[in-house]
Amino acid sequence: KWQDAFDRGNDLFANQQRGRVMIDPATGQQVRMQQPLENRLFSAKIKLHGTNAGIQTDGEGNFVTQSRNRLLSTSSKSSDNNGFCAWVHKNLSLGWNQITKHVVLFGEFVGPGIFNDACARLPERMLFIFAVLDVERDIYHFLPDDILGFVQPIIAANPGAAKLLHVLPEITTGSRGVVFTEKFYFGASPDVRADWETKTNKLMSEIVMPMEKQDPYIMRKFGIDGPGEGIVVFANTWNGLEYQTLMFKM
Repeated sequence: KWQDAFDRGNDLFANQQRGRVMIDPATGQQVRMQQPLENRLFSAKIKLHGTNAGIQTDGEGNFVTQSRNRLLSTSSKSSDNNGFCAWVHKNLSLGWNQITKHVVLFGEFVGPGIFNDACARLPERMLFIFAVLDVERDIYHFLPDDILGFVQPIIAANPGAAKLLHVLPEITTGSRGVVFTEKFYFGASPDVRADWETKTNKLMSEIVMPMEKQDPYIMRKFGIDGPGEGIVVFANTWNGLEYQTLMFKM
């Protein structure tokens, strides 16, 4: 919820400021610095109705599959997640030696048999990447073009992968396809919280609620009608802690 992201953000920025002091030039005494009003620019991506899935590669050509919290294998049905591990080894097993960093590709695994909405009406199961984590530097790549740099070698190396592996775009508004962005502020003032409520209410009414009838991304890309799940709103920051802390779903 946006309320959770708001509270987490306030805690994060308050902790960063806590203990910082300066010298008052008039008295020569140490005084605690006044906490500035922090802000971050946010954008959003469609939240596809699938199962959270990831592919981790060590930068030396080896890879493993994972769900949100555990590594997967094909040793048994319970050790996999909706067949994702088996699907990756069948369709995306090549090209990992082209990625020379320790990264995790995070995405939604969707398609027939995984929930029941527009994604379930796709002709086959697919993986949609929404972020890439640089593990060693704790940096998240969220811009579609940056993510494509990691995905493209895998698409090129595996026959048929162009139909199965995709990069989620940022949500656009209006007929000109302008990427949605909004600046959210953090602070204890009631006015700041009210500003969040105003902006998230607008997101809910203009983007999220219409998805009860139709997922705009699946319709635009595949011509498939059906309901969607919602959106993920995230701060435009590469810092791993901030990226995860400030994200929220609607």
